[in-house]
Amino acid sequence: MKRKELANMTDKVLKRYLLWLPSVLMVCAIGTSFINQHLFSKSLIASVITSIEDQYIAIRKTEVEERVDTTLKMLDVIRQSNDLADGDVIPKALFDKTMTSFQLLNEGYDDYIFVIDSNKRFVVHRNSDNLFKNDIDDELVHYIYQSAINGVSWVEYSDKAFNNRKSDAAAQKITHIRYVEDWDVVLGSGELLNDIKKYSESEAKIVTNLVLEQKSNQNLFHIFVFIIFAGIIYYLRTITAKKLYQYKSAIEEKLIQIEEKDKEIAFRSLYNDVTGLPNRKATSDYIDNLCLQEKGEEYQLQLIDIVDFQKVNNQYGFAVGDRVLRQVSSALEDLKDEMMFIGHVSADQFVVICQKSTGSCIDFEKQTETFEKFDVCGEMISLHVRNAVVSFKNRNILGSIIVRNGELAMKYAKANNLFNVSYSPFMSKSSERHFKISNLLDFAIDNKEFYVHYQPQVSTLNGKIIGVEALVRWDNVELGRVAPLDFIPIAEKKGVIGKISDLVLAQACKDIQSISPNGEDALTLSVNISPNQLMSKGFVDSTIEIIQSTGIDSKRIVFEITEGTFLNDIPGTIAVIEQLKAIGIKFSIDDFGTGYSSLSYLSKLPVDEVKIDKSFINDLVEDKDAYNLVKSILAVASIKQLTIVAEGVETKEQSQILADLACHLLQGYYFSRPVDVENLTKKIRDNLRAK
Repeated sequence: MKRKELANMTDKVLKRYLLWLPSVLMVCAIGTSFINQHLFSKSLIASVITSIEDQYIAIRKTEVEERVDTTLKMLDVIRQSNDLADGDVIPKALFDKTMTSFQLLNEGYDDYIFVIDSNKRFVVHRNSDNLFKNDIDDELVHYIYQSAINGVSWVEYSDKAFNNRKSDAAAQKITHIRYVEDWDVVLGSGELLNDIKKYSESEAKIVTNLVLEQKSNQNLFHIFVFIIFAGIIYYLRTITAKKLYQYKSAIEEKLIQIEEKDKEIAFRSLYNDVTGLPNRKATSDYIDNLCLQEKGEEYQLQLIDIVDFQKVNNQYGFAVGDRVLRQVSSALEDLKDEMMFIGHVSADQFVVICQKSTGSCIDFEKQTETFEKFDVCGEMISLHVRNAVVSFKNRNILGSIIVRNGELAMKYAKANNLFNVSYSPFMSKSSERHFKISNLLDFAIDNKEFYVHYQPQVSTLNGKIIGVEALVRWDNVELGRVAPLDFIPIAEKKGVIGKISDLVLAQACKDIQSISPNGEDALTLSVNISPNQLMSKGFVDSTIEIIQSTGIDSKRIVFEITEGTFLNDIPGTIAVIEQLKAIGIKFSIDDFGTGYSSLSYLSKLPVDEVKIDKSFINDLVEDKDAYNLVKSILAVASIKQLTIVAEGVETKEQSQILADLACHLLQGYYFSRPVDVENLTKKIRDNLRAK
């Protein structure tokens, strides 16, 4: 709600509702009071009458019980006066004479009794027409008789059939009954409920007058209370009006703060907090607006990634990293022209959008030159950039899809170590394959789809195969053969690389131990270990368990790790390595020369072997710099007494040069492609025959 609207609403409350509120409350209160009094008076009268009726019924019941008790005493006296003991049969003549006497007593008296004999007939009744008859409401007579036999003392019924009453209401009766065992009769007496309820009108009038008099007194009291209440309401109205005016001012002030906060939230939802540039959503919205235009223009989206920006955060902290991002933002603003759009879509990625007709957005060479020197905490650092370009026309396509395509192109560039690429539809297919690989990894582990191939390592001294490297392979029904370069990074990111490595290590130890048992000339086994796996909890214990279960000598095992393994936690990494070296396992630096290490770095690492990367071996024959670098590595390694392995050897010339430079072991397609354990056995056998 806008501030002006709420202010107007507050004025209406103050001017209208406060004026009418006291009157409305008074009318409601008075009306409610009179209604309550009226209802209360009626309720009180009805309650009093009901109470009198209940008391009268109780009195009449007591009278009926006394009447029956008196008749019972009379029967006892008659029995005793005729010398009859308890349990003696009453003679018929005595029985008839007694019943006749009781019948005479009933005539002319309101207080009556009735007697029902064992034949379930009235032998004594107020209405003599009912005597000794078998057809007078047999069901009711049986009910009375059986109730008395069962010990029931009070019954309620209609005696319309007995006394020719006009209605059931007039005939409704309550009766006290007793079974007299000596005389074998049911004795009873009762009262009509209608008679009981006919108390005098004077009593009812007295009660009504008392209640109405009380009501009149209450009305006077309520009028007095309402006058006081009206005064209180008027007083409260005055105070409330003042308070509401104060609240109005406070609300207006609060609304101003809310508006400012809304503006801030709206800004943060569309702009990056650090650089102030449009964020991913704002960039997508900008592209959406371009695509709605009907100019037929073609545009370019240029995604710029700051390579290794994470290292700046790790080394200098996030505050310095934010300052660098602001410097990058400022540099891009200086490089762009006025028609270009610049956004900041993720932590280390910026985007530039321009019309394709004007040429490329920001030249890659200019970017490289601009970011070559950055002052960070007094230290000059060089930032490298990677570009991914997406071309699009203003047609019905979502901006979020254009940005996503740029990110897919960037992923492709990173995976292939490229620095300037253009988006192609096949990159989307590559992303789909990436998704499928991620989804199928767990299934592949559970169903043991991973298996191991082995590539021989040959000695330059005698050409003999003295070791092998275990290489994981994966064949899937849906994906076909999946290259390690495709699934290993995904497995590391997903956190399942440890499970795969355990499978590889266990299978490799089992295979190599079976074809080359422990001994002096037994093959060495090299296995790649990822940094995450090396530093995972329980890695040392699981490795020892695998070695013990397969029986292979731990001194034959070489774990190959990359130089990046030591970057995050050098002391922790060295501690784990030392634990494994203590049981005889050796360590090798894989792909040496491609990461962050230098020759002097070798002396600080607890490794036994260095593996020269294939990229140096490729240019060894024709490139003098590559030759000199390999020569230097071999010279330093010799001083450090490290074993040197050259991988990627594909020609005889490369093999000869490396042998002349005193490289210890060679590995590559020139000697053998990776093969399964059966073909490895054959190659070892052929190698022994040749030597």
